[in-house]
Amino acid sequence: PTETERCIESLLAVFQRYAGREGDNCTLSKKEFLAFMNTELAAFTKNQKDPGVVDRMM
Repeated sequence: PTETERCIESLLAVFQRYAGREGDNCTLSKKEFLAFMNTELAAFTKNQKDPGVVDRMM
């Protein structure tokens, strides 16, 4: 696989790990999305000046 393919596979694996917590590993619930954002994108989440930005992303 190419470097890009490996990166995409990695992103999908992380997504499915969070999405699978409440059953369906093809979609994220709001709870799963917040867990993903707070863990995997913690710097992005913490550095937001607008507290509603993560909710609007959902």
